Amino acid sequence: MRAWYKYFIETNNAGQNACAQDVFAYQSAQMDGYAIDPAYSSAEAFFDRYFLGPDNFRYQVYEQAAKRYCNPNDRILSVGSGRCATELKLQASGYRIDCSDLKKPACIAATKKLFPELSFRELDSLSEYGRQNYDAILSFGVFFTFDDQRGRAFFDHMASFLKPGGRIVMDPGGAAENFLTRFLDDILLPTEAKIIAARKARREARPQKVVRRHHGFRQKDDDIIQLAGAAGFDLLARETSYSEPEFRRSRLFELLADAAPAAESMAHGLFGSLAHNIRLMVFKKTDCPGRHPE
Repeated sequence: MRAWYKYFIETNNAGQNACAQDVFAYQSAQMDGYAIDPAYSSAEAFFDRYFLGPDNFRYQVYEQAAKRYCNPNDRILSVGSGRCATELKLQASGYRIDCSDLKKPACIAATKKLFPELSFRELDSLSEYGRQNYDAILSFGVFFTFDDQRGRAFFDHMASFLKPGGRIVMDPGGAAENFLTRFLDDILLPTEAKIIAARKARREARPQKVVRRHHGFRQKDDDIIQLAGAAGFDLLARETSYSEPEFRRSRLFELLADAAPAAESMAHGLFGSLAHNIRLMVFKKTDCPGRHPE
């Protein structure tokens, strides 16, 4: 596991100067950003904006994964549902899903007007225990906010929500910890940010600063599998894909790829799944109990 930082350019002393010490609290605070917009005018507009299209490719991958590893008759709990776009699309296909998040986003009232059948609850996956009444749990883009201690707690608590043999279908969020992501996160991207800030400062004739924020954690697949195993889960399946390859986060590479499209194909050939930012994992609850009340 490695701390994962992102870099932002801000004018003068505006904003936060240091990284967030508690990334879990920082990410949960971002839920206030689920604003209501014209896409809430109809169910069709909602799915067009928040599920369909190339910008939402990962949600389409999540939907297909849920259909492969869950049945319409399953009782499903989604953890970290956010706007619930994937979950509502599954619900439209006949799946029974209870959505949840740390707190209720501002958009949920408007969402329920479009989808009256939406079931949403506030749930802290690191402190609350369930009654083993779910067949499956969906968790997409949540686990990257956890360090190892919280990651183990997550699996312990999720086990308490699942029936024996129940499944977790998850994507940790972001590419794995490896030499490529380490080079991007710790060398190339902060260097690019400093260069861009310096050029912007000269152009606008006012100071610019690079702000480093703690975005989450990079975890290796094997480390996640080990944490799950300690809580009584076996790995059933593992798949990788990408909505946008990790090296596209580099402005330098983006310019190179746009100028010479073959460069991106070459990068895929060289780095393969190292750059994949969708890592689907499916776990099955075994007879070996975790640290949760039976």
